[in-house]
Amino acid sequence: MNKTLLTLLLLALALSLGAQAGLFDISYGMSREETIELMDIQDFSVADEGDNWLVLIPSDNYYVDSIEIRFAEDGSGISGWTIVYLPQDDEDIEDLVLEALIERHGDDYEWDYYLLEYCWDLDDEGHSVFAGWDWDGETYCAEYTCW
Repeated sequence: MNKTLLTLLLLALALSLGAQAGLFDISYGMSREETIELMDIQDFSVADEGDNWLVLIPSDNYYVDSIEIRFAEDGSGISGWTIVYLPQDDEDIEDLVLEALIERHGDDYEWDYYLLEYCWDLDDEGHSVFAGWDWDGETYCAEYTCW
């Protein structure tokens, strides 16, 4: 009985931690070093950086233009990130990104008619992801934030 309860508790913990992981397996709270190592494995390299941010570009991903990672000033790790996608000639990038977001975060999202974007509330701590076209309609973005 105790083993079953412990197993269920560990499973619940693992699922709650996984719920905050986003596209490209980036997670809130990751350190700069963890982030660079993870993205290096996925063939992204640092194109620009500041004290509290990184811009990563892919070496061979034709769907992604860049990923901007934002770090909390208090040193607690990633506070948010934005993935900028490139329009595709033969595929609808919006459909591809939405499919990936639904697969990762489920189909419990809302459509904001004013901002023209999709929104997922990821947890009770204010973590969210928004997906939509930039104001010029040139690139599609998925932005992970914390309110």
